[in-house]
Amino acid sequence: MKTETINGLDSLIELFPNRSTLVQYLIENCLFFSRKMVATQAYNISKSISEKKPIPTYYQSPQNNYIKVATNYKLPPNRASDSIPHLPLKSKKVFDNPLQAYHFTREPNNRLYDRTTDLPIIFDKDKFNAVKDAIFQITNHYIYPSKNQTISNYELVEIWPSSKLEEYSQLWRFVLVPTHLKSLFNSNNEISKTLFEIFHAITIELYRSNSQGYVNNAFSNSNNYLSSIYRKMAERMINDGLVKFIPIIKEKSIETILEEII
Repeated sequence: MKTETINGLDSLIELFPNRSTLVQYLIENCLFFSRKMVATQAYNISKSISEKKPIPTYYQSPQNNYIKVATNYKLPPNRASDSIPHLPLKSKKVFDNPLQAYHFTREPNNRLYDRTTDLPIIFDKDKFNAVKDAIFQITNHYIYPSKNQTISNYELVEIWPSSKLEEYSQLWRFVLVPTHLKSLFNSNNEISKTLFEIFHAITIELYRSNSQGYVNNAFSNSNNYLSSIYRKMAERMINDGLVKFIPIIKEKSIETILEEII
């Protein structure tokens, strides 16, 4: 006889009269990124690629198979070989952990390249730090835990997986979810699957194109992906103002700063 699973999510779900009310409550309290923010970041990333600037990504074991190291890279003394030309480009473990990889790419003379695209890469210290950096650059919101934090008790949820190197830090893949609701996305049940379907629909409707001519190639086949019920739901939620966007903090004027300190 199978033992019944005790699920802590039940206490949250039971606070709402039905699941549709819960889903609407969740959407209304999440923070999305505006079309303009996503288009601005996409332009910045495209510009960085054209200028051969390193693209952020996160180091994990499977990446050992496609990292190509610059030829001036010297191995640590405890390695068997002393320079990269003697090393195979495939299946070679270059780093022991993400932190070691992060520190290596922070050295000005060290360069790593993606084996598939030949793009220069730089490793994130922690997963999605680059996303938080992008949020700060575009909105002036600081979401790292600290005394300078301007958004608290929200968590980044990865709505879409990244299939390309340059997609790792792109904002269209993410939404900020209140901390007490994030577990709804982590559970392997019907409500979690439904949430991802709805959030996929919302992000496709928001980001596949805009009036400035920006087109998100990741959603080029989205018409085949979306069922009509989710598309109509997403359109209505956006049009009815249920989808909220992270606001931009305007830089303070000199007059305001003087008033605060005098």
